[in-house]
Parts: sequence; structure tokens; C-alpha cells
Amino acid sequence: MTEMDSNPDVVVIGGGPAGSSAAYVLAKSGWNVLVLDKRKEIGKPVQCAEFIHRAGFNAPDDVIAQSIEKMVTHLPDGDIRISDSPGYVIYRDRYDAYLAEKARQAGARFQLSTRGRLLENGNVMLINGYQKQVAPKLCIDASGPKISSEVARAIQMSIPLEKPLRNIHVWLSHDIPGGYAWLFPKNRVANLGLAITGQRKELNLKRLLKTVYERIKDEFCLGAEPQSFSSGLIPVTGITSLLRNNVLLAGDACGITHPISGEGIYRARLTGELAGEAAANFLASSNPEDLEAYPEQVMDIFEHANQRDIKKRVAFETITAKHHPIDRETYKQLWIGFSEYYQN
Repeated sequence: MTEMDSNPDVVVIGGGPAGSSAAYVLAKSGWNVLVLDKRKEIGKPVQCAEFIHRAGFNAPDDVIAQSIEKMVTHLPDGDIRISDSPGYVIYRDRYDAYLAEKARQAGARFQLSTRGRLLENGNVMLINGYQKQVAPKLCIDASGPKISSEVARAIQMSIPLEKPLRNIHVWLSHDIPGGYAWLFPKNRVANLGLAITGQRKELNLKRLLKTVYERIKDEFCLGAEPQSFSSGLIPVTGITSLLRNNVLLAGDACGITHPISGEGIYRARLTGELAGEAAANFLASSNPEDLEAYPEQVMDIFEHANQRDIKKRVAFETITAKHHPIDRETYKQLWIGFSEYYQN
């Protein structure tokens, strides 16, 4: 490495939507940006249900797998609620690759198969069969959910669809504690998955997903063999830390993901852009107030909804911990597909 490579202005840890968006903003402003990602290829493996609301989508059309208008929520007693949910089920790997390439074109450098570890002195340790320290002026942590945070465990499989499916579907059930199951269509295939929260370590997610599959396969004409499986963690804490000394946190790393639904693609991209802007301003001015503007901007946008959503998550967890079935009226207070969710 050259000296310039050894000490970039900014190291971004994580090449997902948050990291690549931050890198793009900084590189476009002329700063030397190094993006580290532990994966061999940006966007793969896909660990996402891949739905994004239309208002938050800004990418080429070939990223879109299917347009969606409605969400169908299935309650345990068989009742359903159909709510507006305009958006797209996307090819998440293409989406991430598009954002990364956009950042590269602006001048950001990506180092894959490399982990980044933040050190107490503000440096970053690069780990890729070797260890090397770099001393950036700033770091943006977009590395995903923190182990110390409360998270939902999620599993998903890609399954063939033998007939078209127009809407996204969600199932709420006592068998899926603190979470839900989903079926999101992508034309000829669909993402069938579920997420649970709490300390239910005895639950085998793959077995639970198979139970969901068996329950709905005939009604939705699901194929016999899944094409792939994936698993991951979803933060459910709501917004946690956005700024720590010279480190700005974005995406899942700052808990921006919706605590109930797990929606986070657009939120990750937006926080990445805002973090990149704040970092670029600080590098130009050396004024700490430019960094402090980042958490203020994020909270201006999300604080009201974040407070409500955290209360809903706490209520959901409290009821789930009692191991009692949740009745219809309570679910209406706890799930985003019902107007009652937004009324108190």
C-alpha cells in the first residue's frame, strides 16, 4: 500500500446500502475513502426479505423484481387485513452492487474479504489473512447489527411459485414469538421467511419455517423444493448510538431498522447519505458541530416514530414473554398493517 492508501481520510466498515451511500457522498466531495467489507462479493449472500417502500426507492429498473401495492396480514383466528403498501420486492444483490459501483465511480475504493475493527485510539485494524492498522480522520460504522443489541433471529428460503402472487403476505402467530412470517413474491419465486425475538433458544428456526411452509404451500401454490436458505440477525432496539467520538454509525449499526417490521433498506441508505454529508462537512471545516449535526438530522426525521415503535416493541416483548396467545385486538395495536398501531 502507498501512504495515501494506508491513511485514507475515511474508513467505512460495511459495503451495504448505508456504507456505500456514505462512501459515495464522501468520494464525490473529493475525500479519500476506503470501504471494507467482510464478504467476497458485495450484496451476496442476500440476507433480506427484499421489500422496499416505493417512496424510498431510487435505483435502476433492473433492480426491481416485482411491484407491490398491498400487504395482506393474516391473524391467528383466520381474519385478514389488507392494507396499502406500495413498493417493490427487489433483487437485493443488484441493489447493493449498484450502490457500491456508484461509490466506486465517484472514487471510493473497496477492499473485500476484509474485516475492520475499530480501535480505542480511533484507528482501524484491517484483517484479511494479515493485520494492518490505518489511521483515518473519521470512521463510518455500517457493519450491521451489534452483538450487544437486542436482535431478532431470522431465516428465509427462496421457493418457486407455481402461480403469480400479487401482494406481500404476513402471518402473526403465537408460534412465531415476537415476530412474524412473510411471503414476498419475486415473479416466479418468493421469499418465505420468519423472524422471532426473545430468549427462545429452544426454537429451531428451520423446523419452524418448514411448518409455515406446510401450512400455506397449497393455498399459495408453493414449489416442493426451496432454491436456497439464508439466515441473519435484525436489530429491534430502535435507534441506539449515532455518533461516538470520530465514529458515525449508520444503518443496522445504529439501530435505525424498524423495531417491529424489520424494514431497513431505505433507512440504511438515508442514514448513510446523512453520515457521509456530515463527515464531508467536518473534514472540510474541522468543526465538531458538523459531526454533531448528523444525529440531530436523523432524530429530526425519525424520533417521533422511533419512540412509538420502541414502545410497541416493548409491549410485544412483554406479552410474548408470558407465553400466552395474543388476541386479535392486541395484534392490531402491535402490527403496522393496522390503523390502530398508529393511534396511540
